[in-house]
Amino acid sequence: MTCGRTILIVEDNEDDVFIFCRALAANGITNPVQVVNDGREATLYLEGLGRYTDRSSFPFPVAVFTDLKMPWMNGIEVLKWLKNNPSCSNLPAVVLTAFKNKEQIEQALSLGADSCIFKSVRFSDFVNLIRASCDKWWWCDRAPAQPTIEQPRPRL
Repeated sequence: MTCGRTILIVEDNEDDVFIFCRALAANGITNPVQVVNDGREATLYLEGLGRYTDRSSFPFPVAVFTDLKMPWMNGIEVLKWLKNNPSCSNLPAVVLTAFKNKEQIEQALSLGADSCIFKSVRFSDFVNLIRASCDKWWWCDRAPAQPTIEQPRPRL
């Protein structure tokens, strides 16, 4: 069961979105997810403009995960926009990137990114990075732990 605390993913690569959602599920994170393909769409979503005016269908998110390299408006520009908009300036923002460009990472952190997650080639590494990032915040909805099928029986 979710509490409706939506996560917004700003990512132009469908495969990366799929992997990100699988990593959330692997960590038991059940927040609803909304996806936009570029930074320009992210700003429209966050402002509730255009096709995003219906907040019951497009709720304001509790966190934003943004790729750095995207068309129209990149992740650095999204972070600048978030920082300069009072309604979004305290929104947790995490950068997703395939490139370990130290200057871009430092710039992202200076603009208010809470962390940077490198898109790893190994899914298990990515799952661990998502877990570490999400463990920092209150907004993650977690599925209850599932009991194992075979519980050891106490010895009498």
